[in-house]
Amino acid sequence: MSYRRAVLEQLEQDGYQKLSKKRGNGSHEAWKKGGHTQIIPRHVDDRDFANDIMKQAGIRHRFR
Repeated sequence: MSYRRAVLEQLEQDGYQKLSKKRGNGSHEAWKKGGHTQIIPRHVDDRDFANDIMKQAGIRHRFR
């Protein structure tokens, strides 16, 4: 199961905006909110990894 779509939805709900493709590497995307930039890989297949991304982004949501 891929958690990528759910992670991106949570980022958008929290106010993050996707930066232009120039900012992210080929296998990653950059999302920004205020002064914080969060890098999201194209493949987020592990629940624990998805939860780590949420924690780094300062979002309280956790996947179960």
